[in-house]
Amino acid sequence: MMAKRANCCWPSWTERALLVLRAPVKEVTLPRYRLSGERTLDGSATSFYGQRDALRKLLPGLERDFSAWPGFAGIALHGWR
Repeated sequence: MMAKRANCCWPSWTERALLVLRAPVKEVTLPRYRLSGERTLDGSATSFYGQRDALRKLLPGLERDFSAWPGFAGIALHGWR
């Protein structure tokens, strides 16, 4: 199914979108955001490999916390056999 295009402009201002620009834009009338910081996390320390029970215990809390965002529709697990 093809998405409908607005006749006047994109994105439709009734929807939310994050635009990442390659150069600054003058006279922006929409809210602006600035990178306030960053940090590198070692993802190898976070694994549930071989720990299915620990993951099952954690999932309800994650789903409860993430449900605060309207776009959250659940968690999908891949390779679960």
